[in-house]
Amino acid sequence: MSAVKRRQFRLYWLTMPIADQKSPARLVRAGAARPDHRIERTLHVTHSLNYSYSRPARDVTTRLRLLPPPWRGAQHLLHSSIHRAPVPTRGDAFPDAFGNELLQVFHDKVWENLTFVIELTVETAAAYGDDGRVLPELLAPEQGVPPEGAGVFRQDTPLTRPDAALEAVAADIARGYAGGDTASLALALCRRVFSEMRFVSGETGVGTTAAEAWGGKKGVCQDYTHILLALCRLVDLPARYVSGFLPGEGAMHAWVEVLLPENEGGPGGWAALDPTHDRWVNERYVAVAAGRDYGDISPTSGTYIGVGPSSLSHRSRVSVEKTVRVSL
Repeated sequence: MSAVKRRQFRLYWLTMPIADQKSPARLVRAGAARPDHRIERTLHVTHSLNYSYSRPARDVTTRLRLLPPPWRGAQHLLHSSIHRAPVPTRGDAFPDAFGNELLQVFHDKVWENLTFVIELTVETAAAYGDDGRVLPELLAPEQGVPPEGAGVFRQDTPLTRPDAALEAVAADIARGYAGGDTASLALALCRRVFSEMRFVSGETGVGTTAAEAWGGKKGVCQDYTHILLALCRLVDLPARYVSGFLPGEGAMHAWVEVLLPENEGGPGGWAALDPTHDRWVNERYVAVAAGRDYGDISPTSGTYIGVGPSSLSHRSRVSVEKTVRVSL
C-alpha cells in the first residue's frame, strides 16, 4: 500500500460518536425475490481480553482488529469505546491492507495482567421474503478490496490451500451447477461444509488448515470458514474471511463473503454466508474485519520482551437492545 495514515488515540478510552461519519456503502439485493419486510436491530457488544504474564514484561506491543468501520452496508457503528488497564504509554490507529481498523497499543512495562474491554453499539438490518427467509444483501464490490483487486480473494493461502479431497468435493458440486447462478453454487458449497463437519471445540487451533480440518471432519467456525473459502476458490469464486460477533456465541465468530457477478439480478457485490449455521448472514451479525483468511485479520496479536510465558483469555457478549419490523 501507499503511505499509511496513522492517528494517535486517547489513552483511557477510545470513543467514536455517530457524528461526522461517512455515508453507507452502496447496497443491492441478490436475486429477484421480492422483499416483504425488514428487520432492524440495535446490538450491544462487549468483548473482554486479558493477557496474563508469568513474569513482568517490557516493550509490550498489542495489535487489535476489533473495531468495525463506521458503515458497512446496512451495518452502522453508533458508538465504540476501549478501556485499557494499565494505562498505555501511547497508541496508534491506521487501516491495514484491506481497510480494516488496526489499533496498536504500547506499554513500557506490564507487571502481571493487561486487560482490554471493547464496547460497541451497532445498528443492523436485513430484508426478508414473505416466507420468512432472509434475502441476502450485497456489499458494494469495491468495499474491502485492496489495490491489487478482487483477484487476491481467488488465491490460495497457507490456511486455505486445498488437498485432493477438497478438490473432489468442489468438482462434484460444481458439476451440478454448470451454467447455474453463482449464489446457488455458493450456498451449495456452504451446505456441504455444514452437513459433513461437526462443531467441536479444542480439537483445532489458529494454525489448522482447511485440508486438516476437512480431513478430521470437525472444528470450530474458523475451520468451517477456511474450508468454505477453499471450496469457493476452487470453483473460481472470490471469497473472503469475515470476523465479527453473533449473539449467543460467547466468543468471536467467523463467516464468508463471496463476490457475485453483475449479470445475476442486477449489480454484483459481496454476499455473506455462515457455514457454521448453514445460512445467509442476517441482521444479528456484526462484521468487524475481512481478509483472505484468519491470518490476515487476527483480532489480537503482539510482541513483548520477557523471560516467562503469557496467556490470553477472552469473552464476548452480544445483546439485542432494540428490534423493529418494517413492512416493505
